[in-house]
Amino acid sequence: AFLNQGVLYSLSLAPVKGNHDVGGPQYSEHFTLPNQSSLGTCDDDGDGDYWFTRGNALFLVLNTMDASKWGEHKEFIASAVEANPDTKWRIVFSHFSPYNAYESYVENARNIRPYFLEFAAAYDIDLVMCGHDHAYVRTHFIKEDGSFQEYESPADNPEGTMYVTLSSSSGSLYRRPGSQDEAAVSKKRDTPEVTGVQVSPDSLKISTYNAETWEMTDEYEIRKK
Repeated sequence: AFLNQGVLYSLSLAPVKGNHDVGGPQYSEHFTLPNQSSLGTCDDDGDGDYWFTRGNALFLVLNTMDASKWGEHKEFIASAVEANPDTKWRIVFSHFSPYNAYESYVENARNIRPYFLEFAAAYDIDLVMCGHDHAYVRTHFIKEDGSFQEYESPADNPEGTMYVTLSSSSGSLYRRPGSQDEAAVSKKRDTPEVTGVQVSPDSLKISTYNAETWEMTDEYEIRKK
């Protein structure tokens, strides 16, 4: 149904492989991806990690479906950063989130968290965006040791990485998040939401909207000189 929407064929998509895409070649058959790596694959050679740039931002898309491939993700990020040394902003996409607040997925988040903390610190990742949980969470800025720092928006040259777990855009499975110390925002939504990322030379802004009314539900800006 997703790919039956004609308007999508006039847009650039950056798909992230998730748990509902595992088990066959459909993902690889539908998408031709730029700068695709042989690292991070799970079903075939066409679903590995990939990267692309827009302006001064480097976007790194991970296939986190195979739990044995975390070392490969770090290798991929190192290679992509080396190939794009002049990008100012570095943004990672992953289906699974290391910081979520939905109780059924918290154990998995804790298991994968050390890997994110390690590569986010090693390669100066500004933002990690995730899905899967159907409950919106935006964290404070988290450092390699798991400690976090609170900053008011706009945050000037913050230390650490922000993690955003997106809500449902399709209107399904609205879940109630629990409390989490690292979360600056953790809310149950009863309507579909979409989140936009605006990148300029000195600013990265995250804006989340109610997809039915286009009322803004969350916004945060990071600035770097």
